[in-house]
Amino acid sequence: MNIFYIIFTLMISFGSYGQSFSKKQIKKTEWFSDNKDSVFFKRDTIKLIKYTQKSQQQFNKYDIQFDESEYDYLGHLEYVTLSFKKARNFSFTQKNWSQSIGYAKGVLFWSYDDKNCILSIYERKNLIHRFKVLNWNEIDLTSNKNKNEKIKSIELTLLRL
Repeated sequence: MNIFYIIFTLMISFGSYGQSFSKKQIKKTEWFSDNKDSVFFKRDTIKLIKYTQKSQQQFNKYDIQFDESEYDYLGHLEYVTLSFKKARNFSFTQKNWSQSIGYAKGVLFWSYDDKNCILSIYERKNLIHRFKVLNWNEIDLTSNKNKNEKIKSIELTLLRL
């Protein structure tokens, strides 16, 4: 009987922890995710890592750089970047520094259902990706500028629906 109560309590706490993520926390943010061997498109569970510090050194206004080191977190330079812009606009970029950079074709939009914790990505009006937020954690990332400096960020775990 005690095991039942422990499992029940854990399920409720995990469910409520995932529920605490809201649209406000994703609006006007940029994230990156692993894409080695196209895992972003293949895996059922993915992790998004939030960019929090824009670099002072920018090459142009369209190629925004961040101080977080994707290489130190992932161990390679094959990843995707996701930008959740205002007015539900969304941009998606595949980065593979040994080959090239690819951009999503078409007009992309995003929506987030706070009640069910569902993140949806649309191309025009067609649903192309749908995820459920499982949980989120605060993490420390290594800085590109100073390897001894740690940058606070968020790791968001999503389940593909």
